[in-house]
Amino acid sequence: MSRFARLFVWCVMVALPTTGARAQPCVPGFDPPPATPDGAVVALLDDGPSGGLVLGGSFTTVGVTAASNIARFDGAGFMPIGPGFDAGVNALTIHAGDLIAAGNFTTDGVQVLARIARWTGAAWAPLGSGLNSSVLALTSANLGAGPGLYAAGQFTSAGGAPAVGVARWSGSSWSALANGLVGGARVGLALAAHDDGRGPALFVGGSFLGAGTTPSANIARWDGAAWSAVGAGLAGPVRAIAVYDGRLIAGGDFTAVSGGGPASRLAVWDGSVWAEFAGGANGPVRTLLALPDPAGPGLLVAGGEFTQIGGVPAARVAIYDGSAWSALGPGSASMVRALARHGDSLYIGADALTPVGSPAASLTRWTLCQAGLIGDLNNDGRVDGADITVILSNWGQTGVAGDTNNDGVIDGADITVVLNNFNG
Repeated sequence: MSRFARLFVWCVMVALPTTGARAQPCVPGFDPPPATPDGAVVALLDDGPSGGLVLGGSFTTVGVTAASNIARFDGAGFMPIGPGFDAGVNALTIHAGDLIAAGNFTTDGVQVLARIARWTGAAWAPLGSGLNSSVLALTSANLGAGPGLYAAGQFTSAGGAPAVGVARWSGSSWSALANGLVGGARVGLALAAHDDGRGPALFVGGSFLGAGTTPSANIARWDGAAWSAVGAGLAGPVRAIAVYDGRLIAGGDFTAVSGGGPASRLAVWDGSVWAEFAGGANGPVRTLLALPDPAGPGLLVAGGEFTQIGGVPAARVAIYDGSAWSALGPGSASMVRALARHGDSLYIGADALTPVGSPAASLTRWTLCQAGLIGDLNNDGRVDGADITVILSNWGQTGVAGDTNNDGVIDGADITVVLNNFNG
């Protein structure tokens, strides 16, 4: 290690927190958030570029901070993001490095923002002329023709042109995905990019009978040029989609695979057939979050209206470890709408989340203690100074623990990864 590197590491170690509390073993459980919104939390996002947690929904304050339907937590407290919006935020994503918010709103009080907007870092900006009705889901995906922002919802036009239930923003204009969603309610509720063996594609879940000219009940696949079926689909609305352990998982109101076969609110697509996933649930599943783990399948978190999942009692939120479901403590007294991981915590958004013994709240957090956290080199459930010690012990080597950025060498860049994910 060079003299400069030793000096750099010394400075880093001096700057690290040294409180004894952080040295204690990680214990999973509910941990009250620093503040609570006065209304429902419908969308949550770990905003990597800013290092914060963004929440959207229908609220006017978070704790004592005024925030109109959108706010950011920076690790110390909540703050508004610009003037906010005149109506609820239903979906959040990052596209081309920018925060995108969408929902029911039409203005930030300064300009027309038709149900979708981009945060420039200083102000909200429109995406063309927007959409003519509510947006319920967002994702950013590259299907081979460059990155695109995809929106799904109740709209029938985007940028002033017909686009039923789903549309793509190129960065300068909106376009329809062929004829969009057809039959039934023609509403898009969930989006996820996945390669099921046929190539990269966008999977769209919702309440419809088909997409374009292709019959596919409540879930369909768009490859950037054409629609295709996902089996026969599912026999009821699909409200959530996640990619877990390389497989596509759908959650919603359905109780069967379209055309036959049980699938109670949770189903897995293996590229050719649908099957019930992990014992199903006894009530609607509204949100799914996959938490990858380099050492195994990782975790899958489900939220919604169920009180039992996989045969296990669980009040509206539960976590799957690859073999079985577990309840998250006493769970929630009301419908869980959103999930996001930020640091070593799982944030849960709801109409009003009420862990036993706690006041009603629409936002709470659960300490995960998940092995496989990025930067957690000693697998103790925390990213802290002990992990920097592992890097220092293996400095300059290859093929040993410490190469957090997978560039083939253990150096200062690996310490930067640990610091960016520091939760110790």
